[in-house]
Formats: sequence, structure tokens, C-alpha cells
Amino acid sequence: MSAKRDSVDARFARLIRDEFGEDVTRKAPEPQWFSLDRAIDDATPDAEPFEAPEAPPLRWPQRPLVWVGLALLALAVAVGVWALIVAPPVWARWAGGAAVAGGLACLLFSIPRHRDDPLDDGAVV
Repeated sequence: MSAKRDSVDARFARLIRDEFGEDVTRKAPEPQWFSLDRAIDDATPDAEPFEAPEAPPLRWPQRPLVWVGLALLALAVAVGVWALIVAPPVWARWAGGAAVAGGLACLLFSIPRHRDDPLDDGAVV
């Protein structure tokens, strides 16, 4: 059985050599175990480390609706603090709730509907 196997292997090696010019009769190199020390020694550092670009300075909001929303939310916080100290009248509680709703509505309506760069996915903080 081994003589037949050897002849098949020899014919296959001859076919590969004739077709591709590769000698497959050579012995395969001895497998080596992974060594972390050798991998660290063989590793090459990156060409240049990544440096984040300078962030633009924060600007004050330019839309008046944003200022109205922030003022209404500040009023709501003031009513909430007042409610912790003393029990305010019912109209003040309703005014605080309306201030929260109005402030959030103003801030949500002031969010721009379209982006400047359509390819920007907003992943950059």
C-alpha cells in the first residue's frame, strides 16, 4: 500500500513541478511555537503616533430661542428649589411645570434640522 501511495505522491509532485514550477518534495519547515518576546522584538512601531486635532473653542449660542429655553429651565430649577424649602402655591407649581415644558420645547426646536457636512456621522466628540 505504501508503494502505491509513494507513486501517487511522486506523480502529484511531478505534476505540480511541471505546471507551476514549484518543488513540493522539499520538507516543510519545522513549526515554531509562538513567542511573545520574539513577536515584540520583531514588531515595528507605527510611523507616527496619532495626535488628535485641536478642538475648536466653545461658542455662546447664537439663537435667541436657546436663551429663552435656558431661562425657562433656570426658572423651573428656581421653582423646584423653592418647593423644597416651603410649599409653594398651586399656581407656582404649574408655572414650574410649564417652564420645564417650555424650556425643553425651546431647546428642542432650536436644534438644527440639517448638518453642514452631509458625510459627517456625528461620531466626533
